[in-house]
Amino acid sequence: MNKKRIRTAIALVLGIIISIAGVAYPGVDVEARGKPQPASELVNFNLVGDELHFQLHLVNLNQAFSYNVTFERSGWGPVADENLSPLGRVSRDYTSPEIIRDISYGYPGTVQGHYNVQVELFDRKGTSLGVTNATYECKFTVTFHETNLLSGVSIQLYSDAARTVPKGSALTTDASGNATIVLEDRYLYWYTATKTGYVDFMGDISVHGHNLTVNFHMPLVYTVAFNVTDNVGDNVSDAYIYIYKYNGGAWDYIDGVVTNTTGQAIIDLLEDDYYYEAYHEAYLASYGYFTVSGAPLTVPITMYPCVYAVTFNETNGLEGVYIDIYNDEYDFMDEITTNGTGQATIDLPNDTYYYYADISGYDEYEGDFTVSDSDITESFTMSSAPAYTVTFNETNGLSGIYIDIDNDIYEHVGNVTTNGTGQATIDLPNDTYRYYATKSGYAMVWDDFTLSGSAQTISFTMNVGYTVTFNETNGIGEVAINIYSDPARTEGVRSLTTYSSGQGTAFLANGTYYYTAMKDSYADLLGDFTVSGAPLTVNFTMALQIFAEDFTDVGYGEIPVGWNETAAYPNWGVSTDWSEAGGTAPEMVLSWEPRFDGISRLVTPEIDASAYSDIGLTFKHFVDHWGIPYTLRVQVSVDGGTNWADAWSVSPTGNIGPATVAVDLSAYDGLTFQLAWVFDGDSYNIDYWHIDDISVTGD
Repeated sequence: MNKKRIRTAIALVLGIIISIAGVAYPGVDVEARGKPQPASELVNFNLVGDELHFQLHLVNLNQAFSYNVTFERSGWGPVADENLSPLGRVSRDYTSPEIIRDISYGYPGTVQGHYNVQVELFDRKGTSLGVTNATYECKFTVTFHETNLLSGVSIQLYSDAARTVPKGSALTTDASGNATIVLEDRYLYWYTATKTGYVDFMGDISVHGHNLTVNFHMPLVYTVAFNVTDNVGDNVSDAYIYIYKYNGGAWDYIDGVVTNTTGQAIIDLLEDDYYYEAYHEAYLASYGYFTVSGAPLTVPITMYPCVYAVTFNETNGLEGVYIDIYNDEYDFMDEITTNGTGQATIDLPNDTYYYYADISGYDEYEGDFTVSDSDITESFTMSSAPAYTVTFNETNGLSGIYIDIDNDIYEHVGNVTTNGTGQATIDLPNDTYRYYATKSGYAMVWDDFTLSGSAQTISFTMNVGYTVTFNETNGIGEVAINIYSDPARTEGVRSLTTYSSGQGTAFLANGTYYYTAMKDSYADLLGDFTVSGAPLTVNFTMALQIFAEDFTDVGYGEIPVGWNETAAYPNWGVSTDWSEAGGTAPEMVLSWEPRFDGISRLVTPEIDASAYSDIGLTFKHFVDHWGIPYTLRVQVSVDGGTNWADAWSVSPTGNIGPATVAVDLSAYDGLTFQLAWVFDGDSYNIDYWHIDDISVTGD
């Protein structure tokens, strides 16, 4: 073989593969001494504990009798001899053209830098056949992953914490929310992720001997526009608006904005509850709350100009005059009361105002005034109202009846006692009054009356009373009991509250009465009783309320939050005007239109009754019937709505109610379940099904 040809230099450049944790970039410098030339590949690189592990793939060795490998890191010198001893000059098997060798050495604190590998072959005489030099740079793959798989997020890396030195160009996440970059080993990089309509995310990463996945989340934000105007509708520019978010008992400052020439300031905010303060040197501060909930929001703010003192002066020095003040749009501003000199003061901005002055025994006074860049005094004179004689007449001529009289704002205006003929008189000005007539052994009588320019006789009858003891069987105190004389519970007779023993008493005349017992966390209890010539004990039991819904604060045509309807058409919705079920507006309504033929359910959230027994359901309803057939049901599900069982049903043949329905749910004691109000049939056959005052109770 021609030795010159053997020594001809051939450059061989090989790629580098890192299969576990790194990426290698070779630069190969081959000094030719024969064919084929030896070379090396770095096929494995990993950080294990305190050691770096390399695996070299040595190729083109079949012409050599022996070889020598030198491995070093730039700036660190050759690796220790004992780690390379297996790779020293050794004889080898001629049949194998390649070999893989492992190298490891102590961890140097960082793997950043270049690694050089030199392979030299020798013939039997020890003559060098060729040398190859390969250079590897250790880098690692960093994958940024937006956890909501958000695409189009721009990620800029920086070499400094102040984010002033960018590390290359910005990355952009793909449809899977991923963006990848290869980085040198070092302890820290800093990054900022941005996307229009989302909150910027800032973080840092440590690239340290391994590939890395960085998970981050971009919260969605919504545009909040503050529109600031003054009390006459003109835009207020240069108003400072400070925004706070509620955080565990305190309002944390979030950000501030300033209105432009159109009176508008815009900010992007996350979904949450917020509080704002608006300031301007020429206006009174304005405060308010708003909620960002899944959509852009406009927050109108009205700022009133700086104020001036308005002093009301009653010319007779009358104390205790109530003065109600309204602006020129009749918005109520405030109520103040005159002091011992007949004066009261309030600060108001420029505007025109109306006021009403009132005190018992005097005619109401009406007036107006204008505030215009200065303090003012508004004088007025209250005129004594003419008094008219009111004669109280007990029809049985009963003497010694004590009569208390209050005006329409429940101020006490006087008291009288009936004489031997059962009469008592008092002079009062025009107004509406309420009197209370009491005498030991008799039931109290009370009623309202109105004086309007003439004397009046109020006749009433005192009846012998009897003690009615209300007894809550579990001894629950502070139960409020209202007693009525009519089943509709519109004519109140007496109110009382049970003591800690669970008992309370009322003194009532013979008759039939209707009562409502109420206490927070318990279901309202309705009952009736009859007093018939003797004392009476009314026993009742309050039931703990597990779940309740009266549809208050639910918008027109909507269903409560957490409820759902299982039908193709939205036939269920709240009516804010109707009260056909027997409660008060609003109430839930199933409408016949849009027409359907099948099953439509209105489903509650899950009701946790795991700690209760003797569970029961009550609700009010009214069926506005049209034709037959169809069935109305209340159903129960214990498996999240997969299966339903009837708890109550009716197949109407005419209108039903208004009525209160009681349903025994004791079969579901100790369970978590959902309830559904169900229409089954052709909706053409019903006009409406009205439902209200749903209550689930238990012990």
